[in-house]
Amino acid sequence: IATKLLADLGQWISYPVLLIDRDGVIVSGTNTTNRGTVHTIGIRIMTTSEETIIVREDKNGKIDEDEAGVYTALIVNNEKVGVLAVLGVEKGYESQAGILKACIEKTLENELLKHSVSTNNEQQIHRLIYNSNLSKEDLEYLSRISGIQPDIVRIPILIIAHDSDVPKRRIDANLIKNAIINSEMYSSTDLISRTLDDFLIWFKTINKEDILRMLTNH
Repeated sequence: IATKLLADLGQWISYPVLLIDRDGVIVSGTNTTNRGTVHTIGIRIMTTSEETIIVREDKNGKIDEDEAGVYTALIVNNEKVGVLAVLGVEKGYESQAGILKACIEKTLENELLKHSVSTNNEQQIHRLIYNSNLSKEDLEYLSRISGIQPDIVRIPILIIAHDSDVPKRRIDANLIKNAIINSEMYSSTDLISRTLDDFLIWFKTINKEDILRMLTNH
């Protein structure tokens, strides 16, 4: 997510930027040649109480241009999720790092909220499908908060996927779900839930014209 944001802001960023994950590994940046390498300052921020480190010069008064800059923790929901590094020896980078940090953190917060809503929605749909003891009031309430909209026609599609190299090993349901949501076939009124065996059920929205066409063809 942060990588995409950096790409979107690329035309406005005139200084080198690194994104470091929870383990202190560089995962992205304006220069991708060092991706995958461990950054000691990133580890230091992630494993200590420090949230911001500014590197200007070493103990001998020399400047290491590869490390000079502002390193600041990315914090979402009061938890460190990574480190943003704005590299350079010029003063004033602190304010630019602060602006970029705020943009990335807000984007991450919004994406996590979307994921939370999506997960909660999936749980409510699962309750509707498998709980046979729900009252009429419960059904109406769950239908309303999960956005089912009973007047919309949907067809259930059971998705069972296994690894072609290891037939008995299932493909991660979350990977399949993300692929569906990001596909052109997915509609905002579609619903996704899971069976008791943790297989995905995709409730694909279908319009009345398609239904009539299907009935006519058969």
